[in-house]
Parts: sequence; structure tokens; C-alpha cells
Amino acid sequence: MNTLQLTKSRQIKAEALKKAQQVMAKDQRDAESLDANQPEKAERKTTELRYRGYRYSI
Repeated sequence: MNTLQLTKSRQIKAEALKKAQQVMAKDQRDAESLDANQPEKAERKTTELRYRGYRYSI
């Protein structure tokens, strides 16, 4: 394999790892179970917004 192929494969691997970490973090954010090492879950505040009459929250 040449240098460009190696670099591209490393970049693809790093992007896949980053995406997997984001998915896992999003999944764990709303998890009901807590480990003994984790502090109590902070209450999540949602913000209700409107755009041209349509409601959405962040």
C-alpha cells in the first residue's frame, strides 16, 4: 500500500471512531440506569422555540 492509501485508511478509521463515540454519548445521555461511579443525573432543561409558527425545542 502506498502512503496515500494508508493515510486515507487512518482518516476513515478515526472518523468512524468519532461517530461511534458521538452515538454512544447520545445514547447514554438519556439512559435511565446509572453506574455507582456516576453522579446523579442532572435535570435536562428544554427550550421551546418557534419559527414561523412551528414549535421546536433544543
